[in-house]
Amino acid sequence: MAITRALDFLADVDRAETTVSEEDAQCVRHRVCCDCLLDGRRRCPRPAEHDGPCG
Repeated sequence: MAITRALDFLADVDRAETTVSEEDAQCVRHRVCCDCLLDGRRRCPRPAEHDGPCG
């Protein structure tokens, strides 16, 4: 999550599409942030696969 906040000033960075992978398994990607759309077309700020409702 820190990487998405650090790069938030770049217009082309989409938090919902940010993924990470291990150095030895770069074809296996894991989503960093939840990609659910909220009211006002904002994205859920919580981590991917979080417990409870989006907020």
